[in-house]
Amino acid sequence: MSNRNLHLVFVCGEYPPTPHGGIGSVVQLLARQLVADGVQVTVVGVYLGLASDEYCWDEGVRVVRLATKATRLGALADARHLWSFIARWSDRNPIDAIEGSELAFWAAPRRSPLRVIRMHGGHRFFADAAGVPTIRSRAWIEKRSFERADALIAVSNYVGARTLDLLGCPERTYEVIPNAVDTALFRPDANVVRRRGSVLFFGSLCEKKGVRDLLEAWPAVRTARPDASLTFAGRDTMTGPDRSSYIASAMEGASLETRNSVRVLGAVPHDEVPNLLRQSELCVLPSHMEAQGLAWLEAMASGTAVIGTDVGPVRDTIVPGVTGELVQPRNPAEISSRIIRLLDDPTRRHSLGAQGARAADEFSAQRCAERTGALYEKLLGTRQPWPEQW
Repeated sequence: MSNRNLHLVFVCGEYPPTPHGGIGSVVQLLARQLVADGVQVTVVGVYLGLASDEYCWDEGVRVVRLATKATRLGALADARHLWSFIARWSDRNPIDAIEGSELAFWAAPRRSPLRVIRMHGGHRFFADAAGVPTIRSRAWIEKRSFERADALIAVSNYVGARTLDLLGCPERTYEVIPNAVDTALFRPDANVVRRRGSVLFFGSLCEKKGVRDLLEAWPAVRTARPDASLTFAGRDTMTGPDRSSYIASAMEGASLETRNSVRVLGAVPHDEVPNLLRQSELCVLPSHMEAQGLAWLEAMASGTAVIGTDVGPVRDTIVPGVTGELVQPRNPAEISSRIIRLLDDPTRRHSLGAQGARAADEFSAQRCAERTGALYEKLLGTRQPWPEQW
């Protein structure tokens, strides 16, 4: 990266340690690495439950959490609050570029610094994958956001091409920069003993992550391997008109035998996940669709044999039979069969884990930050300056 002191702003409303998913983790990792590379980074987003705006630092990253506006205008009021803050902030600390996910720019002013969407899988993408109708208001917001974006990044070629096709603009171009994994945190540790028969799922507990499929596969695993245990680590989601627990609903009807062999930890601090992975013989992530699954990378980087589903962009990350195993989504019989096979074959598990850890180096934060910085240098080098007032 050149010595030019870039100032990048990430629009993100789930920056750790507040409740977050994969996007929040990726933004934090990338922002910290960009700062280490000499880039000025500010992360700003709107958050529920705050009495007033909050400002802090995170390893050199400026973090601004704006309190949501409790008005009947809802999202519009929050968007105005966000963009008025960014405009005021740019007056004092000129901004070169602003990056956000698919919904970030729908209310952005028409004249502003370079606007870049990083596609992690938006509303249309996941609605299409699930075979459900889009919500009209969200689909409109997403379409408008893309219309106001100057450039696009996709975390995988699949999510980029599929999203633009669904939006009706397949001719637009994008750069592929995959999600980054923290290889300093997620790494093998030969001193940690793996628990015999231990299987781990980590991530949001919801239908699209394949939680129910894994639970339906589990009785067959226990029949073949009575010593096997299954751990779910992740934030529960509320579902249905009564907003009840998803995992409680998924466990309904499970036998006492299944319940006694399944442990639900709930949300786990991100820095505790590596030890869970290193203590487990297998990590099973039977998602119905991903944009480019961060959990796949974290499991691989930890040296844990991983079973994923053969969906979307997975083969850009996992090489079947080399760095992991793939099964068909929504197929409990195939999931159970593959779990049993790998639990019974320690040599195969070790090979998959070792090869996965080596492959994950290609997705390190340093490499992804270098590619991000180089892209912004190129984009900014070809863009006309914007007015002082925007």
